[in-house]
Amino acid sequence: MNEAFLLFAGLLALGLCVQPLGTGALAAATPGSWSSDLAGARALAQTSDRPLVVMFSNSSAVCYWCNRFRAEIDTDTEWRSFAILQQLPMVYIDRSSYNWSESYYQNVVSNYPAITGFPAFVIYGSSGTNVLDAFTFRTNFDFTAKGFITKLSGLFEDSGYLLEEE
Repeated sequence: MNEAFLLFAGLLALGLCVQPLGTGALAAATPGSWSSDLAGARALAQTSDRPLVVMFSNSSAVCYWCNRFRAEIDTDTEWRSFAILQQLPMVYIDRSSYNWSESYYQNVVSNYPAITGFPAFVIYGSSGTNVLDAFTFRTNFDFTAKGFITKLSGLFEDSGYLLEEE
């Protein structure tokens, strides 16, 4: 079976009771906004022919890189504008908000050696099953909103997705 399909099926089985990047509950899948609705985001990716961004995070106070991502990148207007302009379906999965065993996490990421901790990203094609890339956004990157946008833009273009221009 396809590794991406197994990862996706495992995520669906979790139920995805997640917490937001900020405060309050996450809404249903809406382009350019983080959601806990993986099935809705996958359907949105398929109907809009947009890549699906899935973020694994740990909102606990001890996750330096997760907290830094939320504070420095996710709140940045350039990143938010990019996500909205590109109509990106985005799902946020917070490890500390539901029963997600470390052994399950290790099993999922064992297929993706570039994932070495949190926050980790799995970028799917619009089918929601083919993995375009999987990486941890803390190593070998310009840890800024511009760096994250550059990483995703290059990946989207290399995968044949047209980027919307402002």
